Amino acid sequence: MSHPMHKIFLNLEITDGEREYNSLSVHQSHREDYQQWAREYAASFYGDSNSDTEEADGGYYQVGGEVPVKVYDVRVITDAEYATLKKFL
Repeated sequence: MSHPMHKIFLNLEITDGEREYNSLSVHQSHREDYQQWAREYAASFYGDSNSDTEEADGGYYQVGGEVPVKVYDVRVITDAEYATLKKFL
């Protein structure tokens, strides 16, 4: 049985040295556990999650342990919200 397609808004918090910023994006997924999907996405944000990503402090340290990426917010959104956000993100 196929799962319904979820529209997802994702906000990642990224710290790069002294700079802190957020990456906002929208996605579609058939996965039921969209929060787990978001963690997996954050873990591989800068590349292969199996090679140089270390999980710690509620996030994933990447780029040789220099850049932590955390899921700041993830939520299912409506089709209308997805269509609007996709135009601007």
